[in-house]
Amino acid sequence: MKKLILFFIALALIFFPAGAHAVVSPLSSPNNLYGIHILSEGDIPAAAKLVNSSGGTWGYVTLVIEDGDRDVAKWQEIFDSLRRYRLIPLVRLATHAEDGGWAKPRPEDAVAWSQFLNSLNWVVKNRYVVLFNEPNHAQEWGGEVKPEEYVAVAAAFSRELKAASDDFFVLPAGLDAAAPDSASTMTLLTYLSWAFDYDPNFFTHFDGWTSHSYPNPDFSGSPAATGLGSVESFKSELNYLSRFGVGPNLPVFITETGWAHNQEKVLGAHTPQAVADYFTTAFTQIWQDPRVVAVTPFVLNYPQDPFGRFSWQKPEGSFYPQFEAVKNLDKPAGDPEQIHYGQFADAVLPDKLVVDYHYAFSFKIKNLGQSIWDKENYSLNFATNLPAGSISVSPLPVTEPFAEAKLNLVVATPDVPGEYNLSLQLQKDGLVFGDKFVTHFTVVSRPSFLDAFLHPVATFNLYCPTASC
Repeated sequence: MKKLILFFIALALIFFPAGAHAVVSPLSSPNNLYGIHILSEGDIPAAAKLVNSSGGTWGYVTLVIEDGDRDVAKWQEIFDSLRRYRLIPLVRLATHAEDGGWAKPRPEDAVAWSQFLNSLNWVVKNRYVVLFNEPNHAQEWGGEVKPEEYVAVAAAFSRELKAASDDFFVLPAGLDAAAPDSASTMTLLTYLSWAFDYDPNFFTHFDGWTSHSYPNPDFSGSPAATGLGSVESFKSELNYLSRFGVGPNLPVFITETGWAHNQEKVLGAHTPQAVADYFTTAFTQIWQDPRVVAVTPFVLNYPQDPFGRFSWQKPEGSFYPQFEAVKNLDKPAGDPEQIHYGQFADAVLPDKLVVDYHYAFSFKIKNLGQSIWDKENYSLNFATNLPAGSISVSPLPVTEPFAEAKLNLVVATPDVPGEYNLSLQLQKDGLVFGDKFVTHFTVVSRPSFLDAFLHPVATFNLYCPTASC
């Protein structure tokens, strides 16, 4: 019977592969896989300096939101900062500390989480959400290891997030690939097998795969090591998933990895320079696998215990050698899809204009998308049957989401009466987006008595006649 179930699941996933309901494949456009794990919004500038260096843009950061920290204003400000620095957030959900570990999330918690996350204006179209952390450790799951409970939680969260928006890109918790079967831990393979046995649809809830590809044992393994518990653990994990019908090309997010260093002490693990060399090897060779979307080593700035040996930043603020080594590696310019949208406000033109005049109008466009507009990449596209050169528009100022851009439009009417039209719409790289403003007007002969009233400065947004402009 189990073989029959596996057959039908595999057949279904051939036609409906895991992740097919994700709106955007993160690998369908240029992608900068370089990233870092941060614990504070104050680390955003340093993270950008690290991952968006040497030609790179739109690198990744993994950050954690606890259930007691669902402050929309706070996190919107953080997302806006990430947007300015061109960093893509991978948001890992967390509960709260309890009895020396982490409290269990509950399926019913999905509603509040979904409402909170859906209230934010995300940085890019894909809203990457990681559902908690290493549940194959009892300490991370209320003191127990219960795969069946995680299955129920993951199903509920995926369902609620997808109901709120198809843009949520749901990722499973990264598992500890080095954990043994014990009273307080479960191996990755056993955990996944139990999860599938409990719910054969378990893997269909996710759009990609999360891996904690640490170099074990003791976070000190060779970058040349292979298999589970190495920096290429993700490959073994994907191979194992294939027995459950999961396709081999699932997008991979390595949200935790990294070597322990000796913090420049005489005794201990690898020297910081050795760790820098290891990261160079991993980033330029092992993690260049075409399935890898992002690699965010743990952790940029935590120089105290218990994570001081993983920190890329020293207590006094300078950095260990791996920061400069990775910063200097050549990186691609990422180009993630963003939602672009603009809405016209106060854009009204008269239905009659007189011949041979320059009309100057001002109007506003509100940024209701995710991108930051600038004059280098965004502009106002116009189409008209007026003679060439009759329309001029001011450059688009830098405009962040929810802000308004004020634009000036000059219309030079011809010296011949007639019926004319004008349409305006924002564009990025030649592609139009957002609201389209369309107006029709008649250009009429100018009665001679108007000259005394409209020269040199015209009323009704009419500034001056052609002869004096």
